[in-house]
Amino acid sequence: MELPLDICFQDVPYTKTTEEDVVVQGGRLSHACSQISRCRVSLIRNQRVSLEGTPYSVELDVMTRRHQHVFSKMSGNDVRTALRDAFTEVIQELESVLAFAEPAPLLANAR
Repeated sequence: MELPLDICFQDVPYTKTTEEDVVVQGGRLSHACSQISRCRVSLIRNQRVSLEGTPYSVELDVMTRRHQHVFSKMSGNDVRTALRDAFTEVIQELESVLAFAEPAPLLANAR
C-alpha cells in the first residue's frame, strides 16, 4: 500500500526535486512502519531567520491506524537536510512507540 502523503509548501518555491525528496523519505517511512494512515508534510520558509540562521522548517505529522500520533519539527539551512532529519526522528519515534505498544509474547509451557 502506498503511503498517503499530504505535502504543503509555505513560502518555499515548489520544485519537482523537492517533491521527489518528500516521496523518497515517505517511502523510507512506509518501509519502517506499515500502519500509517496519514502523513502531512509542511515545508516552511521562516519569515524571520532565527539567530541560529535556519531559514527552513519541516513539520511532519503522522497518524497510525492504532491512533498513535507522532509529530516532528526540524529546522535547517537546507530544506533537504531538515526533511531528512524530520523523517529520521519520526521513524525512530514510531519504532519505539510501536515496540512499546506490541504485546509481550506469551511464555509457552511455563512452569
